[in-house]
Amino acid sequence: MSNESLQQIKKVILLDKVGSVLAIFLILGFFPPLLMIGIFGLLLKCFARIGAQTRDYYLKDEEQKLYNNICEIFQLLKTSNNIWRVISQDYYDYKNEIVKKLPIKIVEKSPFFLRTNIKIYGLLFEKNKMYFLPEGILLLYSNDIQLISYTNVKAICKTCKIIEKDNISKDATVVDMAWEKSNRDGSPDLRFKTNRRVPVCEYLEIDLTVKPYNGKCNIIVSNLSLLARIKEDLGVVSSIMLTDLNSEKLIIELDDGDPLFEDVSRFIIKNQKVSTVLLQHNYGINYNRANRLIEEMQEKGIISPYQENEGRRVLVPSDMVVEFKRLENNK
Repeated sequence: MSNESLQQIKKVILLDKVGSVLAIFLILGFFPPLLMIGIFGLLLKCFARIGAQTRDYYLKDEEQKLYNNICEIFQLLKTSNNIWRVISQDYYDYKNEIVKKLPIKIVEKSPFFLRTNIKIYGLLFEKNKMYFLPEGILLLYSNDIQLISYTNVKAICKTCKIIEKDNISKDATVVDMAWEKSNRDGSPDLRFKTNRRVPVCEYLEIDLTVKPYNGKCNIIVSNLSLLARIKEDLGVVSSIMLTDLNSEKLIIELDDGDPLFEDVSRFIIKNQKVSTVLLQHNYGINYNRANRLIEEMQEKGIISPYQENEGRRVLVPSDMVVEFKRLENNK
């Protein structure tokens, strides 16, 4: 999607907003001038929809595989009773205080300003909107709009524990009980006579990070049982997101991890097998280091999460050209 297309979408959205404001005057329709303003507002909203862009997608195999996995993640998320965005930064230590959660709405249709031949999924939270297109994430915030390439998005799936004061979701997993008012060691704060025990729930957490803007979005999902399936889908998506879909090259960014990571990754991709025993035998390292390397390869999308009775799969084909790129801020 070009900059011209984004600017056109921005104008259509602005036209729709102005039309919505003017359409409010229909409430005061018993005054003819105000009635005309309201009708004009409705006409602007109609023109906004007429000006919507039409995009027909004809995806290649790898692009279709990427988008199918993204759609499957959204289909799984829709089965959860609740999805939130957490805006507190210290919720990992659930003994301190209850966090603030803002509901996230999932939509499965194209926005009014874009007509497509495929189903589009989106996340709506506060005043921001994220639409997941085959070529990237269309991000709408404030009065701006940007298309973020999937190669600039990092997704990590994990678990988190949150203390719940009010009613909990039906599909929530309660793992502990805590005092509503507690000391640092978790014991009850005796200054509060009405102190009570409240449940601590373990949730699925998906962290989305947009690299160029260092923006983060923490998505909390009440249904913890979705963890394994979403992790596997994210593993497939991650491996493709790092790939230039118009070539047979995979670019893997290196951070300040284990110095053996590149050699181990090439070895695993070449042999299409992975296990801690294999790494220990070939590199003479202990179990803990081998396990950390495996976890890092999973995070980079090189291998899949562990599955019972299946183990792990290597997601990168052995015949693919792999380039390891060190981040600029690292030595």
